[in-house]
Amino acid sequence: MSPKDRRAAKILQDSLLIDDQAIGHVINAKGYQWATVQKDDRPAVRALVPIEFAQSEELRIEASMYNGVLMKFADLQQTEADFLEFANEFGPLGLRERIEILLFPEGRKAEAETWGAWTDAHNQIRTALRFASAVRQSTGDQWVREIKGQWVAFDPEDDKRIGRRRCSVTNERHAAEKLSAWTINDGLLGHTGVLLLSQKRGGYALRGVPTTLLGRMWWQLARLLCGEANYSKCKVCGAPLEIGEDGFMTTKEFCSAACRQKDHRNKVKEAKRLRDNGLSINKIAKQLSTTPAAIQHWLTKTK
Repeated sequence: MSPKDRRAAKILQDSLLIDDQAIGHVINAKGYQWATVQKDDRPAVRALVPIEFAQSEELRIEASMYNGVLMKFADLQQTEADFLEFANEFGPLGLRERIEILLFPEGRKAEAETWGAWTDAHNQIRTALRFASAVRQSTGDQWVREIKGQWVAFDPEDDKRIGRRRCSVTNERHAAEKLSAWTINDGLLGHTGVLLLSQKRGGYALRGVPTTLLGRMWWQLARLLCGEANYSKCKVCGAPLEIGEDGFMTTKEFCSAACRQKDHRNKVKEAKRLRDNGLSINKIAKQLSTTPAAIQHWLTKTK
């Protein structure tokens, strides 16, 4: 199924709330493109713009499609092709730094996100993710330095300072924890909000929610730092999966029904190969971590 078909299948017609966790993220059904645009007398820049635009062709996608989006974004190469593929699946980042342009023959206005803003957001996410991962792995002390009695954060890869915040704590570990949290908080600002959300058990609760795609990535990063979530990979395609509370269950193995079905077909094929090599049903079941009854069904079904 193409990315466009997957998006179309995920339209939510009747609500701004997605899975009681976030405000619906709107994307353009026709997709996006990089174009050279100019605003007033400013220098021309490369920007992400919708290919076509019609209100009836805006789509909202389910929260499940965002699972692992933080890792997917962080793994991108900084090329127009990679960023465009990401945008065509998930939409624009929802950056605060946008330029308004007249893009269409009929003179309708559209908002464009510049290449520079995308690369800045990408760099910030990647750095913050590495920082938070170091804190979780108890190596955050390599990211902080004491200057004039206060701790500041530096990226150990290029020795560049991270943000402008300082803190006064007793040791490197606490400084790394606090500065990593502040870095994520700065990313969340302007991309999250607070809403009353209905609960499965009834009633309502006050909850913070991401309001943009970039906000959802910072949200997932915050959950990672807090220990509320972790990441695994799809058993078939290797796509990142967020697991934990409010993410997928810890038993989640596949990113999609298509990957689950592919894994099943591979197991059936392997079971038949093992049978042809002379293995018993019990031994095949043990090797494929399933039951003899399942193996018997796989080997006897006609389709």
